[in-house]
Amino acid sequence: GGIVRDMPSGPVEVRISRLAMAPGTTLEAGVVPYPALMYIETGTTACPGAAGRIVYAPDGKIVEESQAAGVQYTPAGSTQYIPAGIPDGAGNEEQVLMSSIVIEFVPVDEAATP
Repeated sequence: GGIVRDMPSGPVEVRISRLAMAPGTTLEAGVVPYPALMYIETGTTACPGAAGRIVYAPDGKIVEESQAAGVQYTPAGSTQYIPAGIPDGAGNEEQVLMSSIVIEFVPVDEAATP
């Protein structure tokens, strides 16, 4: 688990997807206008990006809150929080598959219907 500090006021569309990365794969840092959580199922992700991202341990305690741009590592069983508007990428520096579940919190127009 993790705390989404900048949760949109609502309504919110919750998008859940899986990201799997082969060893040696890297996705460059990019920016999205909404917050997300990434739960690491297997392996360790090596995410290039900016300050402000947080890694939560399986018990919910903060392991790391990035204070500068660079690579942030999140091991299996942990969750990374990516605030809206903060550059974040993904990578797998290990020799095993990295698999994660990504949960995005996308604001929607209040007139939208489910």
